[in-house]
Amino acid sequence: MSRPSPSKALVTLASLAVFALAASATGAAAPNNALDAPLTVYTGSIVGNDGQPVRGATVSLFSTDESRSISVYSQPDGTYKLPAVPSGKYKLRVRLMGWLDEWKDLKETTEPTPIQVRLRKAEGWALQSQRPAHNLMNMMEWEDEKDALNFRMMCAYCHQVGTVGFRSPEEPVDWEVMLTRMDGFQGLYKHTQDVLVDKIVDIYG
Repeated sequence: MSRPSPSKALVTLASLAVFALAASATGAAAPNNALDAPLTVYTGSIVGNDGQPVRGATVSLFSTDESRSISVYSQPDGTYKLPAVPSGKYKLRVRLMGWLDEWKDLKETTEPTPIQVRLRKAEGWALQSQRPAHNLMNMMEWEDEKDALNFRMMCAYCHQVGTVGFRSPEEPVDWEVMLTRMDGFQGLYKHTQDVLVDKIVDIYG
């Protein structure tokens, strides 16, 4: 098979270069709808039941299908400002431990008015369900580190202490039945066995 002459090869390369430049120019001229869409900036404030500002609340903006989100924290004066997002319909959620979640459906607009969200205190089960498992562990006091290590090895190595399921017993007798039936209970020091039920009930009961 004969090879193309150098002159023909140069012509081919030049043609390809011209084609690439033309394609690049066409792509650059095409509109980018995502970038050209108008942007919206949502601002507002977070207050409590008494109308006082709430700091540190997580203010999240979700797309309607909840596939995308962006979050900021409320400032010491309760105000917040979310980054600019393409105009559209969104959902706003405010979350802070000790308070109930608040949701708002936001209509599509390019000039939204400041949005104030009033939080309500969480009580009863709504509050208890927010507690992470380790929340009260540091309140358990032991005579020495050996006792604390013994408790962790016999109890906390098998399951989490302080989960919702762990906190389910309601009466002291229920706690006693649950704790003394655990396999690890027999591995506790005798003096720890004698006081463990009272310790647990005082904190989690």
